[in-house]
Amino acid sequence: MRNSEKLLVARSSGINGAMTSTSSKTLAAEFTGEGVRSNVVTPGLTRTAIYDRPGGFGEQVAKLRGIEFAGIVDYMATSVRPQLTKRVSEPEDVARVIAYLVSPLASQVTGAEWVVDSGVLMQV
Repeated sequence: MRNSEKLLVARSSGINGAMTSTSSKTLAAEFTGEGVRSNVVTPGLTRTAIYDRPGGFGEQVAKLRGIEFAGIVDYMATSVRPQLTKRVSEPEDVARVIAYLVSPLASQVTGAEWVVDSGVLMQV
C-alpha cells in the first residue's frame, strides 16, 4: 500500500451490511482518484471466542439441538448452515482476505465485497 492510500475496513451483516456495502462503493467511486480504496469483507459463521466461550453461541446451539458441545462445530458446518467447504471459518480465514486487500497485490481492487462464508451464500 502506498503512503498516499487510505484504508477502510468494515465488517457487515444484514441491513447494516447492505448499507456498508453501498457506502463502500460510494467511497470508492468518489475517492479512488485520491488514492482511497474501499472494500468490504463480510464474514459468515466464524469460530471466535464468542462461539466457544461457556454460554456462547456454540453451547447455546448444542443445548437447543440436544447434542454434545464437542460435536457442534461439525454439526453447524454440515447440518444447520451447510458449508460447501464442510468446515466453519476461523478468524484467520477472514484475516487472510483482509491481508490480501491491504497488500500491493490488491492495488486495483476497490468497491468490492468479499464474502468469507464457506460458500453459504452460493446456496441461497
